[in-house]
Amino acid sequence: MKFAAFGALSVAIGLSGSAYADGLQKAYSAVGSYLQSRGGGLAPFYASCPKVDNDEWQSVASALVVPLSQTDSAVLVNTSMCNGGNGSGQYLAITQRGATRLVLDAGLGDMSFLASNAYFYGDTLTLYGSRWLPNDPHCCPSKKANLEFNLKTGGRKLTILNDSN
Repeated sequence: MKFAAFGALSVAIGLSGSAYADGLQKAYSAVGSYLQSRGGGLAPFYASCPKVDNDEWQSVASALVVPLSQTDSAVLVNTSMCNGGNGSGQYLAITQRGATRLVLDAGLGDMSFLASNAYFYGDTLTLYGSRWLPNDPHCCPSKKANLEFNLKTGGRKLTILNDSN
């Protein structure tokens, strides 16, 4: 099973060239720079976290690359806290025409909206995930939701899904 998943990933990367790998590296760099500006940083693995109790140091937990074109991509970077806390981070990096930007005003993040999957169609990047309501405990966001980004206009739309969806 692992071999099949690895093979599929290899084929996907081979078909797209190094553009998506470059987008992933640029996303990590953008998140790291942002965290450095806040007094922390981004460790590539939990084991490489600095041995200090700093709430701003995070490690990469996973990343989801969404192709926007043959050269452009959106990367959703999921992080865990290096200090061992149960918080998490989620950052959306968009690479278009060689430039990478973090979308920091998206409403992504722990105790807000956490995406678990995404796809791109037309001009819209749609993130699927969970939304915490005001009385939800940290463990358990109570609503499924979609967060749509129009990459052309910058518009955003959060849709809370009904329980039947």
